[in-house]
Amino acid sequence: MKKIKLFFGVALSVAVLLMLALMLQAEQTSEMNTPWDLQEKCPTKVVVNGAEVPVGEEGVAKWTAFISNLNKTAPNIVLDTSSWTRPEGVDAPSCTMEITKLPGTPLEGVDWRIGFSLPNAAIVRGKTVKVSMKVKADTPIKFGAAAYYSNDGKLVPYFALTDLNEDWRELTWDHKVGDDADVFEVWLRLTIHGTISTTGTVYLSDVRLVAN
Repeated sequence: MKKIKLFFGVALSVAVLLMLALMLQAEQTSEMNTPWDLQEKCPTKVVVNGAEVPVGEEGVAKWTAFISNLNKTAPNIVLDTSSWTRPEGVDAPSCTMEITKLPGTPLEGVDWRIGFSLPNAAIVRGKTVKVSMKVKADTPIKFGAAAYYSNDGKLVPYFALTDLNEDWRELTWDHKVGDDADVFEVWLRLTIHGTISTTGTVYLSDVRLVAN
């Protein structure tokens, strides 16, 4: 009888430990796939028909950092929105993404990006938007699947970013927004199922949208 009670006691303890482990894993997975809201933290200038759109209390550009690690590795990017490492002539802090650990294998499900959406896409509907941003790294970094792009729900101009170094680089492109677009997003992606050569810090500054 004592052996039976001992067996059931051990089995119950194992079951409880397994349940706690599953709950913790689910919580970590949820956290890893939940975007961080960075509204009004990354400086952004939006100009429509020659007039600057004020940021206001709600923010004209809602910034989000999205870090998805479906392979259950820990989040590997430290975000900061107050760095004063910035290009010459820019009087605003930069956003930084410190890569503290390289993507683990398998790479499927790994998606690291930072970007913003316009709460009211109607202000650029049917217009040509020139998007620009300045980026650099504190050390030479090669990317296996980095990119910069915009998205209006149908059209997605997408450009590969193969490397960054200590010099500021301006990324620019045009996006002809659809007449019925109900979304407009801009993203800087560090990886999507791809490799990164080394740890380091990526700086993002002077982000602009000019729509005409």
